[in-house]
This record gives sequence, C-alpha cells and structure tokens, in this order.
Amino acid sequence: MLIRGIFLIATIFTFTSLTKAIDINCQYKGYDWNNWGPKQTCFASLMTDLYIFNAKLKHISRYEFQSYRGLRTISLSRNDLSYIPHDTFDDMINLEYFSLSINKLRIIPNLKRLAKLKELYLFENKIEKLSFEDLSGNLNLEVLWIYSNNLNKIDSKIFNFLINLKDARFENNNCISMNHPPTSVEIIKQEINSKC
Repeated sequence: MLIRGIFLIATIFTFTSLTKAIDINCQYKGYDWNNWGPKQTCFASLMTDLYIFNAKLKHISRYEFQSYRGLRTISLSRNDLSYIPHDTFDDMINLEYFSLSINKLRIIPNLKRLAKLKELYLFENKIEKLSFEDLSGNLNLEVLWIYSNNLNKIDSKIFNFLINLKDARFENNNCISMNHPPTSVEIIKQEINSKC
C-alpha cells in the first residue's frame, strides 16, 4: 500500500521563547499498520505553542504530549482525527488556547484537567452532543466555537458555570443554529432550552 501525500506536506511545530520564534520541521516517523495511519512526532522541551495543520493526523496519544507540559497553545486543525483517547491531554495543565477544528470528531475529548483553558475551537467536526461533563473543568473558558457540527443535544446547565464566557458560536448544528454570536450566556441558555 502506498502512502500518498504525507511527504508533500511539511508539518511545522512552532514555539516561542521570550521574543524569538523558532520553527522545527518534524519528520515522518513511520506508519501504524493497525489502521491509525501516518504518524508525526517531534520533541522540544521549551515549547509554548504547537501548531499542526494539514498533517493528515489520524491518531494522537498522551505519550506524544508528555514532553510538552508547558504548552499554552495547541492547534491540531485540518487533520483527520476522529477519536482521541481519554487521557491524551491530561498533562496539558497550562493550556489556554486549544483548537481541534476541521477534523472528524464525534465526541469532545476529555478536557477536564485544562483548568486554565480560555479559548476552545471545535467547529467543523461531527460532534453530536455537548454535556455538562464535557466542560465541567473549564470554568475560565471565554471563547467556545462549536459551529458546523451535528449537535442535537446540549445541556444548558453548562452555562451556569461558564461565567467568563464572552463568545460562543453554535450556528449550523442540528438542534441550534444561531447566526450571530450571542451577547449573553442567558440568550444561549434560552435558545438551547427551547430547541435542544
């Protein structure tokens, strides 16, 4: 079986240290023959920001993130992630910005330990429900973009605890499709209670 395209797309991990930015090109490490697909890995100890775009990632695990406990930003947008193991991000306790947008996720990964998380981008996936359990550890969340998913069930109790939320986008979902970011958490709750 030929592996197409993986060598054509450079996966770039970017981290900043003080005012200096350094790019590290990560190399293709191998192929997981248990259908997980190509795998990209990279190791650096001083990383604060990690961006992996268009790398065709199908599988990630806690092991790959254990060296990056100081990360404040992770963006894994535009990949092929459909499932993320429950403990993958347990060590990312300093994370403030997280994007898993434009993937194939059906459920929200476990983010409970990300107490410092301020921005979460999950748009353009296949997520079907948003429960209280999904965001119960993210009380500092200010931005939640979960538009263009398959949401048909949302627990409005989530918003009783997300008191710092300033920008939430839900348009283009099954049970809710707000065209503009709501101006208050109360408007979100009313919309959800009437439609989801």
